[in-house]
Amino acid sequence: KINKNTTRKITFVDSYLMLPASLDNLAKDFNCENKKGKFPYDFVNKNTLYYKGETPNKKYFKNMSDSEYKQIKSSEWDLKKETLNYLEKDLETLMEVIDKFSKYVFNNYGQQITDSLTISKLAMNILYSNYLTENKSLPLINNKTIYNFIKKGYYGGITEVYRPYGENLFYYDINSMYPFVSKNKLPGNIAKYIELSDNEVINGNSLELDKLFGFFFCRVKANNNYLGLLPIHFENKLILPNGDFEGVWFSEELKFAKENGNEIQVIKGYIFNEIDEVFNSFVDDLYKKRLTEKGLIKTITKLILNSAFGRFGMSIIKPETKIMDFKSFSNILNKYNVLDAKKINDNYYIVNYESETSKELLKKLDLDFTKILNKNNRDLETNNKFGFVSVTTSAAITAYARIYINKIKLLILNNGGKLYYSDTDSIVTDIKLPNSLINSELGNLKLEYQILKGFFISGKTYLLELIDGTIIKKAKGINSECLTDEDYKNMYYKKEDVISSKTQSKLDFIEGTVNIYNKSVILQHDSYTKREKLFNKEGLWINTKPLNFNFILSNSKKK
Repeated sequence: KINKNTTRKITFVDSYLMLPASLDNLAKDFNCENKKGKFPYDFVNKNTLYYKGETPNKKYFKNMSDSEYKQIKSSEWDLKKETLNYLEKDLETLMEVIDKFSKYVFNNYGQQITDSLTISKLAMNILYSNYLTENKSLPLINNKTIYNFIKKGYYGGITEVYRPYGENLFYYDINSMYPFVSKNKLPGNIAKYIELSDNEVINGNSLELDKLFGFFFCRVKANNNYLGLLPIHFENKLILPNGDFEGVWFSEELKFAKENGNEIQVIKGYIFNEIDEVFNSFVDDLYKKRLTEKGLIKTITKLILNSAFGRFGMSIIKPETKIMDFKSFSNILNKYNVLDAKKINDNYYIVNYESETSKELLKKLDLDFTKILNKNNRDLETNNKFGFVSVTTSAAITAYARIYINKIKLLILNNGGKLYYSDTDSIVTDIKLPNSLINSELGNLKLEYQILKGFFISGKTYLLELIDGTIIKKAKGINSECLTDEDYKNMYYKKEDVISSKTQSKLDFIEGTVNIYNKSVILQHDSYTKREKLFNKEGLWINTKPLNFNFILSNSKKK
């Protein structure tokens, strides 16, 4: 007999966070008996909720062939029945996928997927339990002083437009770039802080970069390199400028920049011991499976391999989300930076806030920041929720990735080729690269597309017309299917902005509803500002070059 006062906890888990792929593709990869059905999403609106009659037109069904449509065509089609049938198939298919996924992960890696809410957490659990040993342990940075310094030298991948239009181009992808570069030497558990004196800095002295390994604050004079080789954050963008600027970078990226003409004054930073072959067995085992296996095993292996490294770079300052009364909410407002707050009813709020005490807020309220911070630090030291944070590992791996792709770009430029577009692990150029680089080996290149014409409007926004007639459209943050080929061409040739749409959701905590709707947005033709644009005599954008800056002594002033 169940006691009516018994409290039960129900946890809803989003399967997409564990298996980020369409259910249709997962069902095929996992060879499921249950198959996801087809449903006319665009047909459903408030006027058709009780529709009965002819099967809706084929245009309402996405990716449906004529033969598939013929099989479902009927004069007695019932939206309510079809909806329930579709949902039932969805649940049965998802259950079969999860069941097969769970059994494979447990039998091969000894992990329960219920111990992880995301694929990155599962990948981390597999990495730690099956591959990392005591002599290959990573530095788990939870000292805020060190963390905040290294964090300044943690930059992600960079998307660049070099030339906005080209013909007869080659689009190359790098095979598993992050796993590949993770096999380089990495920072270990021993760190030592070093710093020049003020007089040494004024006199232009520098710590000896060639003998350093770690993360360092430097002043840089970037000579006129077409690429730009050291990243900085500027106006919420990650750019690769020329000129004079300062920042924190990983030593190996600094050495690469110095080898290619940059002048670097190393002022202070943390020297780390070097550790080798930390991820080698993990990467080699999974990449071999990815190449040799098919279906379920190939899909799971690819997900685990590509998801393992990003989690190391998580912040040790975690936002908190809590339901609280007005008094508690007022206390939070006085001490922390509130990211979002929604009123649930007259008494309670749901509040998302940064769990690190805000110095600015306490100063305004004339409160003792040091006293409160010391209390918070004591709390932090006993908190185990930062167990996988290794910002040095993530910062080093992303730096190695930028070094690697920039070496390929320099190879192209030095062999007379032109660059048109690049993403974190892909490059578009007008020359065919050596066959020795084009194969399925880890870190080598794959020729993804041969392009007849390419229009590169901005990062992750482009139109490709392939030599086989295929059209590929990408548009960051919006539904690219709403754009025509002419829209991209008009943005380039006519400098016209384009109206498109993106899907948004609106939460109503009081009503307990989520409304999903399409919102009109303007796609700006001139949105790309990470490099300086160069124009021909007719005013047509034809090339770019790095922005030029003078950021010395934190006196940010664009030349």
